[in-house]
Amino acid sequence: MMAKGVIKDVARVLGFAFEDSNAITNLIPEQLKITLGQALEQEPRIKELIETNPKAQKLFDLALRLEGLTRHASKHAAGIVISPEPIDDVLPIYVPAKSTELVTQYAMTELESLGFLKMDLLGLKNLTLIDKVIALIARTYNRVLDIDKLPLDDAATFTLISQGKTSGVFQLESDGLKDVLRKLQPDKFEDIIAVNALYRPGPLGSGMVDDYIERRHGRQRISYIFPELEPILQETYGVIVYQEQVIKIASAIGGFSLGEADILRRAMGKKKADEMAKQQAIFVERGTKLGFDAKKAHELFDLMAYFAGYGFNKSHSAAYALLVYQTAYLKTNYTPEFMAALLTGESGNQDKISQYIFECKKMGIKVLPPDVNESTDVFDVTNADMALVQPNHVARLGVAQQVTFNGAIRYSLSSIKNVGTPSVEAILQTRKKGPYLSLFDFCQRVDLKSFTPKMLECLIAAGAFDFTKTSRTALKAAAAKLFRQAQVDQADSEAGQTSLFESAKPSAEVLEEVPEESPAQALMAEKELLGFYLSGHPLSEHEWELEHYVMPLNELDEMSDGAEVKVAGLIRGFSKSMAKKSQEVYARFTLEDLHSHVEVIAWPETFKKFQSLLAKDKLVGLKGRVDKTGDRIQIIANDIIDMNDMAVKWAKGVRLTMNVVGLDESLLPKVKAVCEKYKGDAKVYFHMQTTHHGLMVLEAGDLKVKPSKAFFNEIYSILGDDSIEIEL
Repeated sequence: MMAKGVIKDVARVLGFAFEDSNAITNLIPEQLKITLGQALEQEPRIKELIETNPKAQKLFDLALRLEGLTRHASKHAAGIVISPEPIDDVLPIYVPAKSTELVTQYAMTELESLGFLKMDLLGLKNLTLIDKVIALIARTYNRVLDIDKLPLDDAATFTLISQGKTSGVFQLESDGLKDVLRKLQPDKFEDIIAVNALYRPGPLGSGMVDDYIERRHGRQRISYIFPELEPILQETYGVIVYQEQVIKIASAIGGFSLGEADILRRAMGKKKADEMAKQQAIFVERGTKLGFDAKKAHELFDLMAYFAGYGFNKSHSAAYALLVYQTAYLKTNYTPEFMAALLTGESGNQDKISQYIFECKKMGIKVLPPDVNESTDVFDVTNADMALVQPNHVARLGVAQQVTFNGAIRYSLSSIKNVGTPSVEAILQTRKKGPYLSLFDFCQRVDLKSFTPKMLECLIAAGAFDFTKTSRTALKAAAAKLFRQAQVDQADSEAGQTSLFESAKPSAEVLEEVPEESPAQALMAEKELLGFYLSGHPLSEHEWELEHYVMPLNELDEMSDGAEVKVAGLIRGFSKSMAKKSQEVYARFTLEDLHSHVEVIAWPETFKKFQSLLAKDKLVGLKGRVDKTGDRIQIIANDIIDMNDMAVKWAKGVRLTMNVVGLDESLLPKVKAVCEKYKGDAKVYFHMQTTHHGLMVLEAGDLKVKPSKAFFNEIYSILGDDSIEIEL
């Protein structure tokens, strides 16, 4: 029972309102493994609350006594205990409810001290991903890629990693890690091993990561207390990153055997003061006998003790680094195959699928809608009008020219909502005898025992019958009638009967004329069935504004609790409720951008002020505060505007950058003409780079503009890329 958890548990038992218990836990500082005692020292508001509120005093009194206790029975997801005798003969065991598993009642530390061996057997879905990619490569290129013989120095792979384009790459998906990769610029396998070991809360908080990056780029001096440390720490630029380095240092400087050094490493990791003092005395004494300076040996021991608390097992990190490299290599060199396998692996996670399809679009890979004649039960690489060129394939495929490959991914039938596995199997089985010619042909041929009319409508709305060149509206209107007729025909066929009125049956050519549904309605149906918009998106025409005025919603998990943010998107899942205390109406809704979503709350005052903008399917921009509770992230809105007004209300100015040296006299009149063409309320500032006076900032008088994509493009054509920036 940790600090925040124990407060919540005790508050619930004492009858605290959820909002009150939440407010108290929010006072506890965001610090790894913080205790309630530390929280009381660091946050005066907690002490004040206890002193003034008897109920809060009781809460903390109980919580302080319960903190640190085991909350409930649990089991390690991957832990296997190996025993020389039947486990229930030598250990107390526990059988979880509705299970036949035997779980030891001792925790792993107690088991270890008793001499039992505990193994962790981890299952990684990334291994399945690699297997799927290899299978797709084999089918596309008719060759088997040996994943264990990849060149570990592929320049293109390291370029992808250094640019932080690592969505879908094992261990490298978080925005924080992508930022570290861009700063570090890894160019060899050892760098990936180090990143895996360093990107954890301890090293990040201690500044180790920054030191490593600065030394790697030669911006910080590397020094060693003793010259003998250089061969041990050279690969990590003088920073003690790995536990193995601690062992080697203890052996080289302290004269420890490797077994003794490992005991020292473990004592350092557990930070046992009495054991550490004893070990330090041995280290300095032995080091002095080997000729090392005693004062420096003391200093080195303290340094080892500091880093050992954060040290990571290099062999573990190297094994993970190999999976990192393999997935990055496949993404770089076999991009469509990698993304298709990635989408298949995430078929139950609509958020991830949406994110990866957005990634595909950014990379120029087209994602085609489902099709009963083309799709399978997985996301597949298929033929398309477009093709991408990958020079990296040339050497690997053993051909003398550039290889073009089909860069499109066909959406999986299994990932359409309401379409089950038996239905997909029926579609694929019947298709072996030839493609479906129309909706009528489909209904007549496929085994309808695996279908319902609703499933058929879902396939139509998802785009699976677009190949017929008939509107989805007309197909949906005819679906139930065709389905019922086909059921009768299949039943008659099984009974050996034929109809006297065969010619009167409906066909694909006699569909009723019905009004076409709007593009927005078609997109909404896609969203409902696929989890996102595939053939388009209501926000597509606002991509430029989303990029320049707000942060992407999938970056919110990197923001701290209470951070002020600007976001924008489409309102989904809108609902209104009554606030308990004030009895006033507030709104709760889901805000969705092109690749993620977040829950937003507009409390009564905000709702009253902006209620005309708050409704399902409205496009809005909003300012608000990040509210983090456990794994849940919300935004508390305080300002809401129509998305079309972001350029008018949020842009305070634009900065135009140019170099005075060699400036063409005709440029300024051209820039002025463009600014006058796009008049608005944002001030224009010229950032002039000069030889003698450095940077000069000039306000362009009464010249004001409305920033837009068209305005930016015209400025780019005159002043070049990176010449303009919005001031918010």
